Amino acid sequence: MSARDDLRQRMASVIDEYLRLDKALRQAEGHHFRVCIFGSARLQPEDTIYKCVYEVSSQLAQLGIDIVTGGGPGLMEAANRAVRDAQVKRVRSYGLPLDVPGIQEVANPHLDIKSMHQKFSSRLDEFMRLTHGVIVAPGGIGTVLELYYVWQLLQLAMVEPRPVVLLGKDFWEGLVRWMNETVLKERLISPVDMTYIRIVDTPEEAVEAILPAFESFKERRREEKAALKQARVATLQKVEEEVESAGPALEDADETGEIQEKVKEISGSAHATSAGNGAADPEGTMPASSKSPKRRKGLKPAGIVTPVDAANATIRPPAPPLIRRRRKRAARRL
Repeated sequence: MSARDDLRQRMASVIDEYLRLDKALRQAEGHHFRVCIFGSARLQPEDTIYKCVYEVSSQLAQLGIDIVTGGGPGLMEAANRAVRDAQVKRVRSYGLPLDVPGIQEVANPHLDIKSMHQKFSSRLDEFMRLTHGVIVAPGGIGTVLELYYVWQLLQLAMVEPRPVVLLGKDFWEGLVRWMNETVLKERLISPVDMTYIRIVDTPEEAVEAILPAFESFKERRREEKAALKQARVATLQKVEEEVESAGPALEDADETGEIQEKVKEISGSAHATSAGNGAADPEGTMPASSKSPKRRKGLKPAGIVTPVDAANATIRPPAPPLIRRRRKRAARRL
């Protein structure tokens, strides 16, 4: 195998691991509904669209929806800032800034969670993994790239269905018209591909376009929690049945007196040993090495069980405490 083939094989292994981890992260991070907002990094707070994006993000945050942006300035800052200003408990402001030499795009200061990226491709993948809806505000080549990336993934069913909302009719109508009158007319796409996007013009319309997906997400989460609770209850019932079925056997074993007989046997043996040691050398004539080992006050020689020890040993039926402990452990899991 040549060095080039070895490098390609190693790269393929890394990509396989990347995809596996991406899938695992998607499952681990999918517990909260998030909306991604794309838009220009060049627009300033005095621009009308900046204020519009701020309002959209604020309304979504008030509903309990996390916001994810590229983490930079401009419209990204507007969206992240709105989340921070809303101060809604458990709602987070995500940013995915670029860490690429030559790109002067400093992360904005309104991020609760920041994930730096050295490649556009990994950044786009994380956008898709984290979010359940997309709002695209006016922007340049980068914004259009992000729009078409999401659009194609939906076209090929490579991501879960999600709303894609284009904010600003005057800005986006020309692109959508070209897609319909040129690209679709030339049969380069299918009519269904044009159903994945929706143009809106106000913050209220944008939020309204996201709400059905949000409600569907909450319903799925309720069903998942109900199924999980049902599984836990079934596990608890199974544990209780097993413990209760084992309880009579444990009690029967105790009632046979096998354990008590063992205690009596130890007690009798210890008593005989003690008596023998006392009668073997009543005059104290045996060598010191042959006598019973001396012991300090309050201490017993190792290995000797006295009759008192055996008499004080109590054997409690283990079944009832065992049942209580197992029930408590199973209940805590719920």
